[in-house]
Amino acid sequence: MIWRGQYTAILALIFIAGVVVSFIMESVEPGFAALTFVILAHVGVGVINLLFRAFLGRPLVYDVKIMSDDRGAKED
Repeated sequence: MIWRGQYTAILALIFIAGVVVSFIMESVEPGFAALTFVILAHVGVGVINLLFRAFLGRPLVYDVKIMSDDRGAKED
């Protein structure tokens, strides 16, 4: 199980690494390869997540919602 934010951060780091390698090599191919990998990985994990929800009833990638606590200090 992984949170969607963690998964997105990992894909962003892979893309940034591809762009850096592309800049160092002075070629666009590594950047396009990293972008293609990130898009395919995002779509692929989305499909796998959908199948997990359909067959097992629980997702593989979780969304985390942080609820704010409105019960703070009250004014008189």
